[in-house]
Amino acid sequence: GAGAQLTNFNKVARSAYMGLFLEEDKWELGLEDATTELNRALAHGFTQAELDELLANLRTNFEYGVSSADKRNSGGLAGGILNSFFNETVFVTPATSLKLFSEFSETVTPAGVTKEFRSQWTGTPAKLFFISKDTVENAEERLLNGYTEALHAAVEKPEAELNQSFAYTDFGAPGTIADQRTLEELEMTTVRFANNVM
Repeated sequence: GAGAQLTNFNKVARSAYMGLFLEEDKWELGLEDATTELNRALAHGFTQAELDELLANLRTNFEYGVSSADKRNSGGLAGGILNSFFNETVFVTPATSLKLFSEFSETVTPAGVTKEFRSQWTGTPAKLFFISKDTVENAEERLLNGYTEALHAAVEKPEAELNQSFAYTDFGAPGTIADQRTLEELEMTTVRFANNVM
């Protein structure tokens, strides 16, 4: 798996980083693929289709927050309030978050996202960290060369439209339920399958 994120450290520093979790014998291929996509984003920016997909996913998360607002526990609420205090932000209801997101999403453009992305991913040399349970020969050299080559290779523009079908269609035989209980006070049902997965 892979993911990229921008993090603020107490308003002292901002860090843009990309994390990769790869099979031991395929890490170089995974590094090449991920860095190539970073290169593509920096070189050509983002498409409207990519932005629409992102906004749709975010909207789903906010809408779920609204629908499950009454099921939040006290610990989670307290943690959210404390995080807001430390980050000097305002703790609001899920409905307010959805409203603010809806207003903000109307102003977002591929050009604006691309400009902000480039400002965070250029100007400072990258620092590479590599962790493996096995000893990897010439790991530092291979890591640096693989990253550098993929980052500076010529890349084509991304597809204007995303027409990818869902990759997972066969989920195997349904599991057998070993235990099922309803917690009335929490309006929640717990299910334990025969393989002890809950």
